[in-house]
Amino acid sequence: MRYHLRFIFFLALFTVFGCSSEPPEPNVQQVNSTLFEQLFSSAKFDILDRAGSLLDTPSVAITDNPSLQHLHDKRTYVSLACYWWPDPDSEDGLPYIRRDGEVNPETRGNASDLPKLIDMAQRVELLTMAYLISGDENFSAKAVDQIYTWFLNPETAMLPHLEHAQMVRGLNHGRSYGVIDTWWLIRVVEAIPVLRQSVYWSDQTEFKLQKWFTHYLNWLRNSEFGLQEKQSANNHGTWFDVQVVNFSLFVGQSDYALHHLNKITKTRLSDQIRFTGRQHREVNRPRPEHYSIYNLSGWLKLAQMADQFELKLDSQTGLLTGKFHDALVYLIRRMQDKSVADLLDPWDRTDTDNLYINLMMDAWAMYNKPVFKYKAMMVFQEVQHDGLPVLTPENYLEMRKLFSDETFTSSDIYEIHTEFLNFD
Repeated sequence: MRYHLRFIFFLALFTVFGCSSEPPEPNVQQVNSTLFEQLFSSAKFDILDRAGSLLDTPSVAITDNPSLQHLHDKRTYVSLACYWWPDPDSEDGLPYIRRDGEVNPETRGNASDLPKLIDMAQRVELLTMAYLISGDENFSAKAVDQIYTWFLNPETAMLPHLEHAQMVRGLNHGRSYGVIDTWWLIRVVEAIPVLRQSVYWSDQTEFKLQKWFTHYLNWLRNSEFGLQEKQSANNHGTWFDVQVVNFSLFVGQSDYALHHLNKITKTRLSDQIRFTGRQHREVNRPRPEHYSIYNLSGWLKLAQMADQFELKLDSQTGLLTGKFHDALVYLIRRMQDKSVADLLDPWDRTDTDNLYINLMMDAWAMYNKPVFKYKAMMVFQEVQHDGLPVLTPENYLEMRKLFSDETFTSSDIYEIHTEFLNFD
């Protein structure tokens, strides 16, 4: 399984999308390996510096939220639906009304546990990456402590359900759409293979963590909200599948993971990607490129997990159904006149920039095609960010391989140009 621990960064794409019959040929540049090494060294220093700042801070706990102390059990996860706002025509603002694509800042404050969930997951991945590149057990110890605090400590562990996630004030006390909140837990699970190398990781820790995820997986499969989310046709359905398959593999239920991939995931694909590569359920949203990147990132995760069973999710598609390659090329063309920074919402902490660079790296690993190699290299070199550029550990190593081969052959350039031309 590929481990997806991300480095966050904003990036500016340099090519321009054209609708004419002969768009300008991509400017295929020679890669500067010296610059890459400087970027790489800077990124590693930044990771260690940021992770070091966490070593003396308390681990994040779901019970830390003073605004939610009125709950019967303060370990209960609560979040607010992010696109719902007070009704300006109502005296008390209730019930809230929907404004698709516009995040209500209230949902990212103390009225919700989602910010803490995100902080927890990002801390685990940052500390784990610092441990991976340095071997310093202080980082792994802190990562393990964060996992213990959120999942295992009887006093502070989150209860394994989402009965009160993405509630709408004045309408309900929870919704099935809240299941997507725990897509962040994927990052925790994907940190485990690295943390297993630490002296602070134990069989008992893994056993207890698997027990928590077994309970949560049972809730996903059998609860009313879980069953409703399973029927979702857009990115919610995709990330439901990612969670079910990922968590099933983690707890040792491989048979169920394969069953879900065959019976649910494969049938979902035919209704999401058109033969042109267009993700029609995402491109009609207010932030089409953001949702397309987010959804396709989930699909490539599913494809990677399916590879463990030698199962190709898009091997048999309908007449009007596209494949992952079609969706990737379509997305690249959609992004030609945009930078990923344009897709980021200061109130939406989904790190679309992070997802996009890893998506291109995963695409290159899957297809070994110059167009994906080219995009990954150019995006990595052109990024400027005061945080850290995030790559998965496996992508971190693969990026080094990319830069060891600094040139593109004439056939590579022709193929890249062809990919840019073959677009509707």
